[in-house]
Amino acid sequence: MTGAPRSAPTFLSLMGGLTLITIAVALAINFAVVLSMPVPLAPEINLGAAIAALRADGTVQDERLKIRRDCATPSQPTETTLTQVAADVLNVPIERLHARWVHTTSERTQYQLKPQIIATGRTSRAQKNAAMRDALTDPRVDLPAFELALRQADDCWRVVGPAHTPTQVWRLRILLAFALSAALLAPLAWWLARRLSQPLRRLAAEAEQLSLDRVSASSTGLRAGTPGPDRRIREVQIAREAMHALHARLRRQADDMAHMLAAVAHDLRTPLTALRLRVEMSPPEQAARMAADLERMDAMIAQVLDYARGQSQAEPRIDTDLAELVEECIDDAQALGKPAQASRIDPVRAVVEPLGLRRALTNLIENAVRYADGAYVGLWREGAWIVLQVDDEGPGIPPDQSERLQEPFQRLETSRSRDTGGLGLGLAMARAAALRHGGSLSLRNRETGGLSARLQWPARSPDETGAE
Repeated sequence: MTGAPRSAPTFLSLMGGLTLITIAVALAINFAVVLSMPVPLAPEINLGAAIAALRADGTVQDERLKIRRDCATPSQPTETTLTQVAADVLNVPIERLHARWVHTTSERTQYQLKPQIIATGRTSRAQKNAAMRDALTDPRVDLPAFELALRQADDCWRVVGPAHTPTQVWRLRILLAFALSAALLAPLAWWLARRLSQPLRRLAAEAEQLSLDRVSASSTGLRAGTPGPDRRIREVQIAREAMHALHARLRRQADDMAHMLAAVAHDLRTPLTALRLRVEMSPPEQAARMAADLERMDAMIAQVLDYARGQSQAEPRIDTDLAELVEECIDDAQALGKPAQASRIDPVRAVVEPLGLRRALTNLIENAVRYADGAYVGLWREGAWIVLQVDDEGPGIPPDQSERLQEPFQRLETSRSRDTGGLGLGLAMARAAALRHGGSLSLRNRETGGLSARLQWPARSPDETGAE
């Protein structure tokens, strides 16, 4: 197994790159949303409405205000003007009041109020204080955001301030930025995840297609139409090469076992020939029984050889008239006195292994004739599939035995013995032929009685089959 090319990216590098791209895009969107908007300021509020809300029986009538309770001692110095006006209106000692600006804008307030104070024409301190109080509590005059607190009897403070602070506005903007970045990144993340998982899905598809019953180009190299190794993830490429190396080793072991089985079966024919010579010198009664046993043994050896050849020898695929092949198999069975007939044969041509399909169909017909005294053979196309089906009117099989009976050397003991059956290789050879063509063999009981053996495989063009 060769190592993965150095140019192939690793899974860790791709994940790290995806993470960095996601973080960078999310930060860029957040900065764009936050910095593109003006700096949020707390809403302007009215001092008269705030003082009214601080009264013992006062309620908040201005939606821009909210009241809260705070038992902590104020750490900032009070704003003298607001505190004095509130004390005069509420008629409470100034020590029980505390005011602070949410933003440092007291100069702006004094600048706005100065023309109103001058316009009154009053010069005494009392007159100036009254003018200031009237101006600040005027319902038409809104001041920059501030907080006004009145100390209660339990030393806690009743605080009135703006309903929305700049911090809350920032929170809403940040949440909006995160939501926008998530909405924009979701399609990108989905696309990158699909691209990242594509080699894994391709590897899984290749793993499903690997089988010991077929030899494909994917077991020895890259499949046709797939990207080169330089475009794959390094870890996936290593796993892919290891998977194909394991498949090649298992295939070699299966071939070795098939060759050994074929050699043993072939070598058994030598002592069988010697036994036939001895049978001729035996008494007639014993010779007949011995000859029958030898014939059964010879038939079993022939089945083993056929199975071994199908497993170890790769047959070339050629363009074949399947209808003609099926009719020849039916004629051969009828020539041997076996009741086989066609139920439906459509004209179908395909690139297949003719000897393998002929062997598979012959075995299916023999099974139907042996256990049901008749076979009905059908051939047709069903969508993108070619269907070869053999029906009978026998007792059928238990549904849970369908998969087991397709394994080599498996028989249904309740109805099949060495006197009526072979080694249990007929269905195994038929399934192997189906798998080599990319199809399957299924056994199911018919509703009207009997068994239906359905062999199907995808209909492919010669180019597609040759590239497999």
